[in-house]
Amino acid sequence: MKLHDKKEEILDHIQRIYLPYTVIDVGWWYQLTVLRVPSGKLDHGLGFPNNNIIAGGNTPSALLNILDVGKYVAAIIDDPRTINKKVLANTEAKTQNEVHELVDKVTDEKPERTELSKEQLEAQYLQFKGTNEISQTRSVIEYWMSWGVWGDNTAVNAVYLGYLLASNLYPSVHGENLKAFIQEIFNRKGEKVY
Repeated sequence: MKLHDKKEEILDHIQRIYLPYTVIDVGWWYQLTVLRVPSGKLDHGLGFPNNNIIAGGNTPSALLNILDVGKYVAAIIDDPRTINKKVLANTEAKTQNEVHELVDKVTDEKPERTELSKEQLEAQYLQFKGTNEISQTRSVIEYWMSWGVWGDNTAVNAVYLGYLLASNLYPSVHGENLKAFIQEIFNRKGEKVY
Protein backbone atom coordinates (compact mmCIF):
# COMPACT_ATOMS: atom_id res chain seq x y z
CA MET A 1 0.00 0.00 0.00
CA LYS A 2 1.46 3.28 -1.11
CA LEU A 3 0.22 5.29 1.90
CA HIS A 4 1.43 2.64 4.34
CA ASP A 5 4.85 2.58 2.63
CA LYS A 6 5.11 6.35 3.06
CA LYS A 7 4.21 6.07 6.75
CA GLU A 8 6.87 3.36 7.24
CA GLU A 9 9.42 5.55 5.46
CA ILE A 10 8.73 8.37 7.93
CA LEU A 11 8.86 6.00 10.92
CA ASP A 12 12.17 4.59 9.67
CA HIS A 13 13.63 8.10 9.58
CA ILE A 14 12.31 8.88 13.10
CA GLN A 15 13.90 5.69 14.42
CA ARG A 16 17.25 6.37 12.70
CA ILE A 17 17.54 9.74 14.45
CA TYR A 18 16.43 8.26 17.80
CA LEU A 19 13.39 10.50 18.09
CA PRO A 20 10.82 9.13 20.57
CA TYR A 21 7.56 8.14 18.89
CA THR A 22 4.25 6.41 19.36
CA VAL A 23 2.44 5.04 16.32
CA ILE A 24 -1.32 4.77 16.72
CA ASP A 25 -3.32 2.82 14.18
CA VAL A 26 -7.08 2.70 14.52
CA GLY A 27 -9.66 0.32 13.14
CA TRP A 28 -11.73 1.03 10.07
CA TRP A 29 -14.32 3.67 10.94
CA TYR A 30 -17.94 2.72 11.51
CA GLN A 31 -18.82 5.73 9.36
CA LEU A 32 -17.15 3.99 6.38
CA THR A 33 -18.33 0.48 7.31
CA VAL A 34 -22.10 0.66 7.66
CA LEU A 35 -23.96 -0.19 4.48
CA ARG A 36 -26.57 2.05 2.92
CA VAL A 37 -30.22 0.96 3.04
CA PRO A 38 -32.61 1.62 0.11
CA SER A 39 -34.71 4.14 2.07
CA GLY A 40 -31.61 6.27 2.76
CA LYS A 41 -32.46 6.33 6.49
CA LEU A 42 -28.79 5.94 7.46
CA ASP A 43 -27.22 8.25 4.87
CA HIS A 44 -26.99 11.29 7.15
CA GLY A 45 -24.60 9.44 9.49
CA LEU A 46 -22.32 7.79 6.94
CA GLY A 47 -19.12 9.39 5.66
CA PHE A 48 -19.08 7.74 2.25
CA PRO A 49 -21.94 5.26 1.87
CA ASN A 50 -20.40 2.19 0.29
CA ASN A 51 -22.15 -1.09 -0.31
CA ASN A 52 -19.36 -3.06 -1.91
CA ILE A 53 -19.02 -6.50 -0.33
CA ILE A 54 -15.37 -7.43 -0.73
CA ALA A 55 -14.39 -11.02 -1.59
CA GLY A 56 -17.55 -12.55 -0.12
CA GLY A 57 -17.65 -10.33 2.98
CA ASN A 58 -16.33 -12.93 5.44
CA THR A 59 -13.02 -11.33 6.41
CA PRO A 60 -13.00 -9.81 9.92
CA SER A 61 -11.83 -6.24 10.31
CA ALA A 62 -10.98 -4.10 13.35
CA LEU A 63 -13.58 -1.32 13.68
CA LEU A 64 -14.34 1.78 15.74
CA ASN A 65 -16.38 4.96 15.75
CA ILE A 66 -14.19 7.84 14.58
CA LEU A 67 -15.68 9.90 17.42
CA ASP A 68 -14.02 7.48 19.89
CA VAL A 69 -10.50 7.96 18.50
CA GLY A 70 -9.80 10.84 20.91
CA LYS A 71 -10.42 8.81 24.06
CA TYR A 72 -8.01 6.10 22.85
CA VAL A 73 -5.37 8.63 21.80
CA ALA A 74 -5.60 10.44 25.16
CA ALA A 75 -4.93 7.19 27.04
CA ILE A 76 -2.15 6.07 24.68
CA ILE A 77 -0.10 9.28 24.60
CA ASP A 78 -0.30 9.65 28.38
CA ASP A 79 1.19 6.18 28.91
CA PRO A 80 4.99 5.72 29.13
CA ARG A 81 4.55 2.07 28.06
CA THR A 82 3.73 3.27 24.55
CA ILE A 83 6.91 5.27 23.93
CA ASN A 84 8.69 3.82 20.90
CA LYS A 85 5.81 1.41 20.35
CA LYS A 86 2.97 0.90 17.91
CA VAL A 87 -0.58 0.59 19.26
CA LEU A 88 -3.79 -0.61 17.61
CA ALA A 89 -6.98 0.99 18.93
CA ASN A 90 -10.30 -0.54 17.97
CA THR A 91 -13.61 -1.30 19.62
CA GLU A 92 -14.54 -4.58 17.96
CA ALA A 93 -14.02 -6.76 14.89
CA LYS A 94 -16.75 -7.73 12.44
CA THR A 95 -17.02 -9.15 8.93
CA GLN A 96 -18.93 -7.22 6.27
CA ASN A 97 -21.62 -9.89 6.40
CA GLU A 98 -21.98 -9.41 10.16
CA VAL A 99 -22.30 -5.65 9.59
CA HIS A 100 -24.94 -6.37 6.92
CA GLU A 101 -26.91 -8.49 9.43
CA LEU A 102 -26.70 -5.76 12.11
CA VAL A 103 -27.96 -3.09 9.70
CA ASP A 104 -30.82 -5.38 8.65
CA LYS A 105 -31.69 -6.13 12.29
CA VAL A 106 -31.67 -2.48 13.42
CA THR A 107 -33.41 -0.96 10.39
CA ASP A 108 -35.58 -3.93 9.39
CA GLU A 109 -34.39 -3.16 5.87
CA LYS A 110 -31.98 -5.16 3.72
CA PRO A 111 -28.88 -3.12 2.85
CA GLU A 112 -28.01 -2.74 -0.79
CA ARG A 113 -25.09 -4.99 -1.80
CA THR A 114 -22.63 -4.82 -4.66
CA GLU A 115 -20.49 -7.95 -4.70
CA LEU A 116 -16.86 -7.28 -5.61
CA SER A 117 -14.91 -10.51 -6.02
CA LYS A 118 -11.29 -10.99 -5.06
CA GLU A 119 -10.47 -11.42 -8.76
CA GLN A 120 -12.23 -8.18 -9.77
CA LEU A 121 -10.41 -6.27 -7.06
CA GLU A 122 -7.04 -7.84 -7.92
CA ALA A 123 -7.51 -6.75 -11.56
CA GLN A 124 -8.13 -3.17 -10.41
CA TYR A 125 -5.20 -3.38 -8.00
CA LEU A 126 -2.78 -4.56 -10.71
CA GLN A 127 -3.28 -1.37 -12.74
CA PHE A 128 -1.29 0.48 -10.04
CA LYS A 129 1.50 -2.07 -9.63
CA GLY A 130 4.87 -0.55 -10.45
CA THR A 131 3.56 3.01 -10.55
CA ASN A 132 4.12 5.83 -8.10
CA GLU A 133 0.66 7.28 -8.65
CA ILE A 134 -1.07 8.34 -5.46
CA SER A 135 -4.79 8.84 -5.90
CA GLN A 136 -8.00 8.36 -3.99
CA THR A 137 -8.92 5.44 -6.27
CA ARG A 138 -5.62 3.71 -5.61
CA SER A 139 -5.94 4.25 -1.86
CA VAL A 140 -9.48 2.85 -1.75
CA ILE A 141 -8.52 -0.24 -3.78
CA GLU A 142 -5.43 -0.85 -1.63
CA TYR A 143 -7.45 -0.54 1.58
CA TRP A 144 -10.10 -2.93 0.24
CA MET A 145 -7.37 -5.42 -0.65
CA SER A 146 -5.72 -5.00 2.74
CA TRP A 147 -8.73 -5.46 5.01
CA GLY A 148 -11.18 -7.18 2.67
CA VAL A 149 -9.00 -9.72 0.86
CA TRP A 150 -5.77 -10.15 2.81
CA GLY A 151 -7.35 -9.70 6.26
CA ASP A 152 -4.60 -7.34 7.46
CA ASN A 153 -6.84 -5.23 9.71
CA THR A 154 -7.06 -7.53 12.74
CA ALA A 155 -5.68 -7.57 16.27
CA VAL A 156 -3.95 -10.90 15.55
CA ASN A 157 -1.98 -9.36 12.66
CA ALA A 158 -1.21 -6.25 14.69
CA VAL A 159 0.26 -8.32 17.54
CA TYR A 160 2.31 -10.34 15.04
CA LEU A 161 3.74 -7.07 13.72
CA GLY A 162 4.71 -5.96 17.25
CA TYR A 163 1.74 -3.75 18.06
CA LEU A 164 0.34 -3.36 21.54
CA LEU A 165 -3.44 -3.52 21.77
CA ALA A 166 -5.25 -0.60 23.38
CA SER A 167 -7.90 -3.06 24.57
CA ASN A 168 -5.24 -4.88 26.64
CA LEU A 169 -3.53 -1.72 27.88
CA TYR A 170 -6.73 0.12 28.84
CA PRO A 171 -9.55 -2.33 29.64
CA SER A 172 -11.61 0.51 31.14
CA VAL A 173 -11.57 2.54 27.89
CA HIS A 174 -14.52 1.51 25.73
CA GLY A 175 -15.77 2.89 22.48
CA GLU A 176 -19.34 2.71 21.27
CA ASN A 177 -20.25 -0.70 19.85
CA LEU A 178 -21.32 -0.97 16.23
CA LYS A 179 -24.92 -1.96 16.94
CA ALA A 180 -25.38 1.11 19.16
CA PHE A 181 -23.84 3.30 16.43
CA ILE A 182 -26.23 1.93 13.82
CA GLN A 183 -29.18 2.42 16.18
CA GLU A 184 -28.07 5.98 16.88
CA ILE A 185 -27.95 7.00 13.23
CA PHE A 186 -31.18 5.11 12.55
CA ASN A 187 -32.77 7.25 15.29
CA ARG A 188 -31.28 10.30 13.49
CA LYS A 189 -28.95 11.18 16.35
CA GLY A 190 -25.67 10.55 14.55
CA GLU A 191 -24.15 13.00 12.14
CA LYS A 192 -21.74 12.91 9.22
CA VAL A 193 -18.09 13.27 10.05
CA TYR A 194 -17.38 14.88 6.66
